[in-house]
Amino acid sequence: QIDVTDDRTDYLWYRTRVKVPKSCLTKSERKLVLEDAGDVAFVYFDEKFSEMKHGRHDQLATFTFDLPDKIAKKTGEAVDIAILSQTMGMAHNQQHMEAYGRGLLGSVLLCGHNITQGQWLMRPGLEDVDDDAAVADSGSKSVTWHPYAARSHEQKTLRWYTIELDAQALVDDEKKQGLLDDPENYPRYAIDMASMTKGQLWINGHHLGRYWLRRAPEKKDYKPCQWCGYGGWFWPDNVCRQHCGEYSQRYYHLPRSYLQLPSKANPQARNFLYVLEELEGDAEDISVARRISTQPRGHHDRPIHGSRPTLWALFAHVCVFAVLAGAAGLAVAAYKRYKAREGYVPIGEHDSTTAGANTDAAPAGSAPNANVNEGTGNTEGNRDGNTE
Repeated sequence: QIDVTDDRTDYLWYRTRVKVPKSCLTKSERKLVLEDAGDVAFVYFDEKFSEMKHGRHDQLATFTFDLPDKIAKKTGEAVDIAILSQTMGMAHNQQHMEAYGRGLLGSVLLCGHNITQGQWLMRPGLEDVDDDAAVADSGSKSVTWHPYAARSHEQKTLRWYTIELDAQALVDDEKKQGLLDDPENYPRYAIDMASMTKGQLWINGHHLGRYWLRRAPEKKDYKPCQWCGYGGWFWPDNVCRQHCGEYSQRYYHLPRSYLQLPSKANPQARNFLYVLEELEGDAEDISVARRISTQPRGHHDRPIHGSRPTLWALFAHVCVFAVLAGAAGLAVAAYKRYKAREGYVPIGEHDSTTAGANTDAAPAGSAPNANVNEGTGNTEGNRDGNTE
């Protein structure tokens, strides 16, 4: 799937048309089985959604779907099967990630019959999703929207939601804060997606990006939750333990420039939020939040643990100091040895040459049998370099 989509989209359609085998009349055989599939698969029979299955983490799995009775009774008739395969990203810190596969990698079985070798069509992407098209302009006119049902979010399938924001409430809040006519201090807004799971967002045709609600691990040991430490060996649970059990991200930035706020020139301005939910969620609880901060604008938030050094930090400083001190000591000792090095002088010339000095050339007659190699400084004689 990654090769077919060129990693530009998470979605790939698989479509085929096959005849329903007689074995589908047996209830125990009414299954559609996808072997070695990942990560998520949505199955449609005759253009109607049937079921969704997902695997675990970065492992391929076998997905088994129940065949609807209406389809099973069409023995000998041709039916359309569409499978939407979705990738959920790659697990980090893994070797040979380039060799990982996604999509339908194994056999496809319909009521026990292998239909893998049939005529299959593949198409990357979802319409109006992978290109940053103006969803508000195209989707609302071509799609029939239905009133939100209180329990509709319990069905795990792809769903579109459209929500009209109360822009006048935003204007009233800015007036109350005294920020409506202060462009340098306009408030910063975000969409609170705590009630959803995974998907994408648009506001007035502008793509806000993806959202994925995942909770941080719960607190399980003696270490405080509001604590960060980066000493020692890397381990994800020990790097930063903040907001244990809470969502890693629930607020998604909403640029004010994307909003159409009511004004004298445009008193009837409207703002539509479009949500594509891939798994499950309650769109009725989506809301807009305004960021508040005790820090001046432009300053970074201070870390929760303050500037107090941790035990690991103190230990690291001591180790660094010890290494530097040892290196300095070795350098000093090496320099002293260099200054006190011993050399060789010709015998009988103590008056003209001081002990310990190096000679640049051998005096005439000191080595009558030696051959001097120019440029190397070596003499041909005994192996130890002495001359007889």
